Formats: sequence, C-alpha cells, structure tokens
Amino acid sequence: MNKLLEKIENFDDFPTLPTIYYKLVDALSNTSTTIKDLSNLVSTDIALSFKLLKIVNSSIYGLSTKVNSIDKAIFHLGFRELKNIILSTKIIEVFSDINSNSKFDLVEFWKHSIAVGAISRIIAQELGQKNLDEYLLSGITHDIGKLVLIKILGSEYNVVFIIMEKEGISLLEAEHKVLGITHQEIGLRVAESWNLDQNILDVIRYHNDGLVGSNYDQLVGVVHVANILAKLLRLGHSGCDKISQPNQLLWRRLDITKFDKNSFYDRIKTDYEQANEILIIN
Repeated sequence: MNKLLEKIENFDDFPTLPTIYYKLVDALSNTSTTIKDLSNLVSTDIALSFKLLKIVNSSIYGLSTKVNSIDKAIFHLGFRELKNIILSTKIIEVFSDINSNSKFDLVEFWKHSIAVGAISRIIAQELGQKNLDEYLLSGITHDIGKLVLIKILGSEYNVVFIIMEKEGISLLEAEHKVLGITHQEIGLRVAESWNLDQNILDVIRYHNDGLVGSNYDQLVGVVHVANILAKLLRLGHSGCDKISQPNQLLWRRLDITKFDKNSFYDRIKTDYEQANEILIIN
C-alpha cells in the first residue's frame, strides 16, 4: 500500500452532516408530520430559512407569486424537494473549511457543481420529467469525493493533477495511479455513511461513465451530459481541464440538440447565476 493510500485508509475524521438534516429526515419519516412541524424545525436555522426562501423565489422554480414564509415555501416545494435543498446547502457548508490552492479553487469547484445541478434540472424539464427533486442535488454531490481527498491529503492531492497534465491521462486514471483510489470511490463511501438515497449514490459512482453498469438510468445519464456541458460552457472549474466525449448512447437517447438552443442556454445562465448567489459560501 502506498503512503497516500495508507493515509486515506487510516483517516477517520470523515465529514458529518449537521444535526438539523437528520432531524428533518426523522420528521419526514413520521407520517403525522405537518408542514407547520417542518416549518418550525427549519426556522431554527435562520441562515437556512433565508436561503430556502431565496431558492423557492428564484427562476429555478419559476413560481408566479412571491413566497414570503417557510410554510408556503414547503407547500410549493414538497417534502422531498425540501429535504434535497437542505441537504445541498448543508453539504456545501460541511466542506467550507477546505483551502483553495494553485491547483484547486473551492469556489470555482462549487460553481461547477452548481452548474451541473442547474443544467441537469433544465434537461430533465425539457425531457418532460415531472419529479425534479434530485437533479440539483445530484450536481452538487457528483464530485464530493474530490473534496474528501483534499480534506484528507491537502496539497498532496495536487500530485494527481500534475500527473494528469504531464501524462495526458484522465483524472480517474491519475488518481488510481497516484493514490490507488478514485474520487468516485471515496465519494461513495462518504455518501453511504450519510445514508443518501441510492439514486444519488449511483450518480457519484457512475456519472463519468453515464451508465449504471451497462444499464440506462436517466438521472445518471443527465448528470453525465450536464457535467460535460458545464465544462464546455466554462461554468466554474472542477479541477480538471480535460473535457471527455459524452457517452454516445446517452447523447443519442437524450438528444438535447432538439432543444430550443437560445432558450436552453438563457435558462442555464439565469439559473446558474441565481443558484450561485444563493448557495455559495464566500
């Protein structure tokens, strides 16, 4: 076992989610929980309440009337969307202590992740998908393994980027060569420890491939394509400059070329900018 892999395997201070998230999960598992119960819980976190109201009033949700109370926000969002928005905001907070460096910028990383989430949600809407609650969260979580590795290794993780650039190989290949483990694998471990839904685990594990094994999964496929589009549009920076070709089976199946180009890119720009303003911690 190499020294970096040994350091990763012996690390026991993995990030944990705030108590309010688990209180919310418990409340949602109780069939007698009301909107008022959830509103009272969310209202104990003033910063979270403020973000929730800004999100529900943003172009992302496109509501025709302004929502000015947590009760109404929950009513319009629904319980699952509420849980995923709170999870998204708290994951960003959990990793806020990571320091940027010459090879990795935390704010640019979150901009990229938010872009992937916003684009994923828009693609899903264009495809006629009705349940959109996991798409923004999927973008925000798809690369969390990179943050875990940086949390463990600090600037030592930069060796991966150097080898990737020097040898012209993919990030996953460089991680495997240098560390003996990839950001997909370590991200999956952390997400499992948080008891995230299987759909999100699949996105973390398979978003670079686009398929779950050899099987089509719309959420994974959409995030795969959105990840590439975010890089092409230079929305944030994931830490990796290399832009892979999309899985051709998915590209043909999703057929985003049929979307109205001007409308599609206008929505991406608007939703991306608003989500950044609300979610990123500077």
